[in-house]
Amino acid sequence: MLAATVALGRVPVAARTQSPSPTQSATTADTLSAADLARLRAYEEHLAEVTATLPRGVSLARILGPMLAFAGSRSTLATADDENRTVLMATAFYVKGWPIEVLAPEARNWTRPRPRGVVLAGRGDLAEHFTLSALLASASGQAIADWIGLYKELTDAHGREGFSFSDLAADRAGSKLGRAATDPASATAIQTRAGAGLSEADILPNIDDLPTDLSDAELTRRFGGIGVPAYTAMIARIEHEVEALPLYR
Repeated sequence: MLAATVALGRVPVAARTQSPSPTQSATTADTLSAADLARLRAYEEHLAEVTATLPRGVSLARILGPMLAFAGSRSTLATADDENRTVLMATAFYVKGWPIEVLAPEARNWTRPRPRGVVLAGRGDLAEHFTLSALLASASGQAIADWIGLYKELTDAHGREGFSFSDLAADRAGSKLGRAATDPASATAIQTRAGAGLSEADILPNIDDLPTDLSDAELTRRFGGIGVPAYTAMIARIEHEVEALPLYR
């Protein structure tokens, strides 16, 4: 079970991939203030509005844009980071299919978004990589989110999925958004840019030529392993292209 410590505003919350017991839910909800709950409900219900008419297999960009723009309509300079943090939380839970009741049992009575099978670059797993990394970076900092993304790819290299540089690109891009959206110095600017509409080119660099599904042996053969020049050059390229994304210019 993947467990991550995240923050709703300034309040830490344990978010888990499995449904909580009633006792776990009540304990978690007790850590949320009335303002936290009201903010979370506002974004859950707006997410329901945003997704109501969208097709299945919708791009993540078509969800993040209106959600961050809505955050802008609710924010002041002092609250923009917390508003964006809650957007990233609601979006990550939605994309991952996690029950929002783990944060607030009251959510059972809220208007809920319909599942749409969100994708990024045509892939559901990339949307999950991106949104989870954004959530982790918004709470823990980009370095931790990047490390978790790399750790997952290394374990995949030993299994059936394989190591994927495109997954790492989604991780890095999500981390960048999570950090920028919850930095008081840039939170409002992110909202303003999202209000003009987001495309996938705004949030994820081109990944078409990035190697994917590499076994441990193939990763070593082609790149020499982790930390050697060929691998480091590929990571540096990805990070450079993420930094150049229009959303952060």
